[in-house]
Amino acid sequence: MGAKRQKGKRGRGAYGKTVVLGIEQRNGIVYTQLINNCSRATLQQMIVAKVDPSTIVHTDGWQGYYGLVDVGYQKHYKVIHKEAAFVKGRSHINEIEGFWGLSKT
Repeated sequence: MGAKRQKGKRGRGAYGKTVVLGIEQRNGIVYTQLINNCSRATLQQMIVAKVDPSTIVHTDGWQGYYGLVDVGYQKHYKVIHKEAAFVKGRSHINEIEGFWGLSKT
């Protein structure tokens, strides 16, 4: 989040950005937290603290989400945007993407 768009690097590694994790319950509330980095260890620690292991988890293809099955989440579905996939069956992350879009404006 943050930083005006400049020429050059975009997205997660752009200069001046603040890393924010968002966890959203379908048709529910959104939990956000500033985090130091988006490493696997950091993301998994926050997910384990906030999400019940019996929950069906839907994420994008960021590598930091890989391994959720190893920490107890048996139902983890990934939507890989770089493969032009935005919905995979009933799996999507449109609601949290919409939240980020609204929060940035």
